Amino acid sequence: MITITQRGDHWQVSFYYECPKTNKRKRFRRNAPYPTKRKAYQWGMEQYELAHSVKAHVEVPTYARLVELYRERLAPTKLKDSEEYVRKVRTDKHLIPRFGEMRIDEINALAIDGYIIERKKEGAAPSTINRELTALSSHLKAGHRWEMLDRLPEFQWMDEPEPQVRYLTEDEAARLVEACKTEPMLENLVPFVLHTGLRTSEFVALRWDDIDLRRKQVSVRQAKARAKTESPKSKSSARIIPLNDIAISALKAQKVRTFMRGGLVFTAPDGSALTKNKVKLPWARAIKRAGIRHCTRHDLRHTFASWLVQRGVSLQTVRDLMGHADIKTTTRYAHLAPKNLSDATTALLDFGNEMGTNKKSG
Repeated sequence: MITITQRGDHWQVSFYYECPKTNKRKRFRRNAPYPTKRKAYQWGMEQYELAHSVKAHVEVPTYARLVELYRERLAPTKLKDSEEYVRKVRTDKHLIPRFGEMRIDEINALAIDGYIIERKKEGAAPSTINRELTALSSHLKAGHRWEMLDRLPEFQWMDEPEPQVRYLTEDEAARLVEACKTEPMLENLVPFVLHTGLRTSEFVALRWDDIDLRRKQVSVRQAKARAKTESPKSKSSARIIPLNDIAISALKAQKVRTFMRGGLVFTAPDGSALTKNKVKLPWARAIKRAGIRHCTRHDLRHTFASWLVQRGVSLQTVRDLMGHADIKTTTRYAHLAPKNLSDATTALLDFGNEMGTNKKSG
């Protein structure tokens, strides 16, 4: 069967199986993606069963069959529920109709380029096409790992334009906060998010246990998407965000309003959990009443990051507070720090002048 061996902080799974293409005995040896021996064993048994069941399937399956195997064997351990749902929608709506009946070894660069052309004709944005190609690539990589596919096709990714960031000026934010005072669900929520930068999925899952008013900080431990609570988007452990006086005042006012019912910090007036639909109309009314250019709830998060950068906070610190998995996501705000950039180029100019001064005369 399988062998479980501890290797540092990981549990290594090892077993032998017969390669379905060469009929030769091969060894499977990988670190389990779980910290406990019990879960590592369960994961190992899944891989063992998969390795010994692949031969029962068509040796070179269709793309539709590969997707089935991916969802059964890999997605539950690799993707969060919300990510798995979005990928399923993209795959079922666009990839399966195009590649579903093809054997996976027939999906080459030419077929992929043809798919890109079709999606462009349909008006799909480059970022949308790239997300679909990411799903296709993940599926084919799994097929290659399971030795159903000898080689992976080359992908030509679309060039994506820099995302446009909408953030509120201080005047717009003040008008929005004032307009939200007649909206019970938004009155304390909006100033809190403006000064903490939480995602929608994070503030709807925020609980009073996550708030430490004595230490003036909030722990972002979980997120809620499609009625399921899971880890935050970055998949990292809880991030800590300091609370300023405005955020603390908003929380104290919210505590009086909710009486800490049910443990959730921000709720609907009846104490039930917030949803996008419940907030939609109050948000539209507040935007209209404030008389500002349209913005989304996520733009409050952009505003938080933008204000920090404008005040000279480093991009690394902004990244930590925002919970970005990749610093590249944070650099979209870099242009908002013109003084820092000006200082940097001035320093370079000074350095150049010093070099000129130190030149030896011929």
